[in-house]
Amino acid sequence: SLVGSEMCIRDRGPLYVPENPSLKKWYGRDAMDRFTKDRVLVYWMTLDRAACCPAWQDFEKFYGWAIRNGYSREKVLVRLDPTKLMSPLTCKWSLP
Repeated sequence: SLVGSEMCIRDRGPLYVPENPSLKKWYGRDAMDRFTKDRVLVYWMTLDRAACCPAWQDFEKFYGWAIRNGYSREKVLVRLDPTKLMSPLTCKWSLP
């Protein structure tokens, strides 16, 4: 369960990134990469781990998939088959 500054604040939108010094370990060299990575991290932090495939338990693997498969700030993660684990085969990025 996420609390305090780690919680995604829903009334600011699904992509709001809270201020959190502990996120610095995920920062890349470029400011735009850092901004994108923080936004993907918010998605990853709000995923139900029990509903995710083993690979997506690791943020770096989820991030790599997200970037290679059409992530953009305008899109949301869509689960195509709710009866299966969330994975690269059952999810996609889509416009709301």
